[in-house]
Amino acid sequence: MPHRILIVDDEPLVLDGWARSLELEGFIVEKAQSAAEALRKCDEDFDLVLLDFLMPGGNGVELLARIRKKIPAIRSVIVSGKLDESAEEAQIASDLKSSVEADVFLRKPVADTKLVETINHLLAENPGEDWKVIGRRVATGQRVTIDDARTAAQKLKGFRKKK
Repeated sequence: MPHRILIVDDEPLVLDGWARSLELEGFIVEKAQSAAEALRKCDEDFDLVLLDFLMPGGNGVELLARIRKKIPAIRSVIVSGKLDESAEEAQIASDLKSSVEADVFLRKPVADTKLVETINHLLAENPGEDWKVIGRRVATGQRVTIDDARTAAQKLKGFRKKK
């Protein structure tokens, strides 16, 4: 089954370009131009969210935290055109990445090949459907059994979260 990706960016040209590139790679893509629209779409299940760092009315870090409340096991790529390559900005990017456990933080412009490569790498490390189910249950206050956790843990062998 193809992976589902939610792309969030307030720039229509960027949004459409990323969507087109990912659809050509076989991903199922949903687009959102605002945090509010992205959160409405998160009633569906996504494997990965690709989001802009700075948007009107909020930022990608805050939005990712809110998305993770709905889809706890979602993988994430935050992209920004506002940060430069300086050591100070690199530290800020690192702090942002770890503050919400973002999987990857990239700087714009991002070449399509780099974006696809990054997403394929993240999704290859997908912790699996069992982990997603457990994450959704925990997030919604539902019961999780020891057997559920044991099965998911066995499937997580070899999975490691990038920090």
